[in-house]
Amino acid sequence: MDAEIATLEADELRARIRRTRREAQKLAAETRKLLAETEKYRGERRFQPWSIVFQGVLAGTAVVGAAIAIAKLFAA
Repeated sequence: MDAEIATLEADELRARIRRTRREAQKLAAETRKLLAETEKYRGERRFQPWSIVFQGVLAGTAVVGAAIAIAKLFAA
């Protein structure tokens, strides 16, 4: 009887160890995924200031073009 109980306890411990390992593997995979996503955003953030400058130049060019068009309209 004691041998059966010891075997059951050992089996329960093995099952618990397997579950814990699976959970640890899932957490490790999620951590790797989050780290990869962080690196992706870090790379995108590096180019963001230049994107803002480029958009500002385009907006300024549009305003100057509109002003020239209005000036030509009233000059004619």
